[in-house]
Amino acid sequence: MKNISVVLLAGLILLLGFTAINNAHAITRDEMMSTAESYKNYVWTPTEDNACHKVTKTALEKVCCAERNAERQCIKWRDCRIDTPDRNNYTTWKDDRGWEWKKTGGNYTANTSVPYNWGGFNSLAEFKKGTEGEAENRLCAGNI
Repeated sequence: MKNISVVLLAGLILLLGFTAINNAHAITRDEMMSTAESYKNYVWTPTEDNACHKVTKTALEKVCCAERNAERQCIKWRDCRIDTPDRNNYTTWKDDRGWEWKKTGGNYTANTSVPYNWGGFNSLAEFKKGTEGEAENRLCAGNI
């Protein structure tokens, strides 16, 4: 009987610990909706350097992870195709799909909303850093 009590107590401790860990990372519906709205309303200015239609295997572009460690960090990359959802390439898309880069009066036109990125997980700060700066450092904006 003593062994059963120890097993039950150990199970209860594990369950409570697991619940506490899960609850520490839980967010409210309002927080989730606020985050979604910030991605939807984010204004950014793409250039042709953010449009990509290629096969790549670079950690810099944070795509096509072949293997992750326990902390969900990518430890092995693989070749994959990137196709950004830009209307410059998909010319038949309506204005409410994807994004586009164009110059008006010598300046690029702003777009609203972070583009879809299959399997992507960038914060707004990471997205901003990747889409701005010098041309050789700009990243692909989204991946269909």
